[in-house]
Amino acid sequence: MKTTQVFEMKNQSQFTRNWFAGNDFFNTIIEDQSEKNFFITSECYDDTFPKKYSLRFYNENTKKILTVGDFQRHDVLINAKTRKEIFIKGFKYVRENGGFREKNILENVDKIECYNNLNYMYKISMYENNEEKYFLLDMNDFNNIKITC
Repeated sequence: MKTTQVFEMKNQSQFTRNWFAGNDFFNTIIEDQSEKNFFITSECYDDTFPKKYSLRFYNENTKKILTVGDFQRHDVLINAKTRKEIFIKGFKYVRENGGFREKNILENVDKIECYNNLNYMYKISMYENNEEKYFLLDMNDFNNIKITC
């Protein structure tokens, strides 16, 4: 998958145009986008609230921007950057080792959420004919990533 830069994302679909326009409310700033369509945003409603960081994923196929895990999950930028690197490694692992099902979901992902409130287990989902298809990505051990269907 090629990397799409933020300025390219903004005009790829009505969804992305609306996403970027809607994030003005939170004073969203793109803090980091180095590779693989993962990027980090900071949000801070105003000066009375602390700045927090969210990990995002831009899906080339669906033209959607997804929040990875929870919105404003990270209090400091380095934590968000670490999580981003883990996801880049996790997605690379799925592409190289997953079956057709996992790769198909990965290319058409609709949602990336924490599974059972575990900081290292993520549910990667897509919807096809109103039916959810998903797999679990266990990244507890950075050197031993696991896929569970």
